[in-house]
Amino acid sequence: APLTLGWKDLRQHGSATQEQAARAIAAEAAQPFDLAHGPLLRASVLQLAEQEYVLLLTLHHIVHDGWSTAILLRELSALYAECRQIRADGIDPATLAPAALQAQVLAPLPLHYPDYAIWEQQRFADALLAPDLGFWRDNLAGIPALLALPTDRVRPALMSHHGAAFQAGIDAALLQQLQALAHQHNATLFMVLTAAMQVLLARLSGQSHFCIGALSANRPPEAAGLIGNFVNVVPLKAAVNSADSFADLLGATARNVLAVYERQLPFELILNHLAPQRGGSST
Repeated sequence: APLTLGWKDLRQHGSATQEQAARAIAAEAAQPFDLAHGPLLRASVLQLAEQEYVLLLTLHHIVHDGWSTAILLRELSALYAECRQIRADGIDPATLAPAALQAQVLAPLPLHYPDYAIWEQQRFADALLAPDLGFWRDNLAGIPALLALPTDRVRPALMSHHGAAFQAGIDAALLQQLQALAHQHNATLFMVLTAAMQVLLARLSGQSHFCIGALSANRPPEAAGLIGNFVNVVPLKAAVNSADSFADLLGATARNVLAVYERQLPFELILNHLAPQRGGSST
């Protein structure tokens, strides 16, 4: 689809330029997308000073995931560097065909997103789903519909998604200890943190069985360099027994993580076929 590059000159704001830029960025991020007609990517430039600019790229999640960010920035950087070199050689990059410039700088892709979509549809044809659906039916058996966490407010009848976010970090020393613990038990850092989260949620809720949603990059090797939305939600069953040690829980968590990532299906397929009880206040 054609892409129009917007341009906004903020130099007239003087000392308030940074504040105006922050407002412009927030306003751009708040603009909705029209999924029926597109575009699903918007680009604009803010000029802050004579030689200072901000490039805004706004993408809908349906065409872009976290993995894609590194690909997009790497390719943009390579193309930008090439254009600078071409200009230094006395040639206007705008006179070059975009396809030719792309072929000159970027490695060819082994497949494109429509190829992946067709492959996925064939992979998850009904005739091939039965073994994996049986695995998920057994794996998630007995999981309650809701994790009853204590809250300081009454849960609304219909979830609005209006909430806050809290971010916290861990220091380097603790990170090293966690990595050492993972290595000691032949696990990954993700497995250790998942097991710790299960302990925390079990203590807060008083429930020994529940489910945690984790994300998977969900990319075949051929799609490693492809921009698009591949990410998948993988349900991780938690079974926390107070009589077990943390090492026991970590071992069980590691085995379950390996099993579910190996047998993962699109989350929507799991929901459609297993039809768990759902309510508007929480899901």
